[in-house]
Amino acid sequence: MSMINDVKDHIFHNASAATGNGKFLEAGYFKTLTVEIFSSAANSARTVTFYSKGPSGVLKALAGVRVSAAPFVTAVNTTGTDETWQFDISGLHKVYMDLTAITDGTVSVYGRAVS
Repeated sequence: MSMINDVKDHIFHNASAATGNGKFLEAGYFKTLTVEIFSSAANSARTVTFYSKGPSGVLKALAGVRVSAAPFVTAVNTTGTDETWQFDISGLHKVYMDLTAITDGTVSVYGRAVS
C-alpha cells in the first residue's frame, strides 16, 4: 500500500535585508518542516531564530536539527548560511523564522512542510 504525503512549499523570507518575523507558516496537519537558509553575500552576518506558537498562542523557541552538514547540530537559531534545517512541527499552530540580525546583503528562508 502506497502512502501519499501532502506537501506545502513556503517562503518565510525572500531576499530580506531587514530584521523581522517574515511570513509565518500555518502548521495545520503538517508534521515535518525542512528549511533552507541562504544569503546573497558571503560576508553577510545574520541570525535566524526559530519560533513556534502552540495551542496556548505563546511564542516559544523551536529547536531544529541542522541536516546539511555533519556533525548534526540541534539549536534554536543559526548564524550560518547555505544550511538546511529540519523541525518536528506536529501539533503546532504557527512557525516563524525570525531574522533577528542582519548586516550586508539579504537572507532568504524557504521551507517545505510534509504531512
